[in-house]
Amino acid sequence: RATLYRLIEANAFPRQVSLTGARAVAWREEEVLEWIASRTRCSVIAM
Repeated sequence: RATLYRLIEANAFPRQVSLTGARAVAWREEEVLEWIASRTRCSVIAM
């Protein structure tokens, strides 16, 4: 979990969205899927 929050602070992963509960968060699916796709593109380019 710490790695994820470090990536968020570095603007390298989408920011979380607070849910109704004070301690509950989620991420927008389309933003996470785009992040995954961008990492895949970067790894293909690096090859």
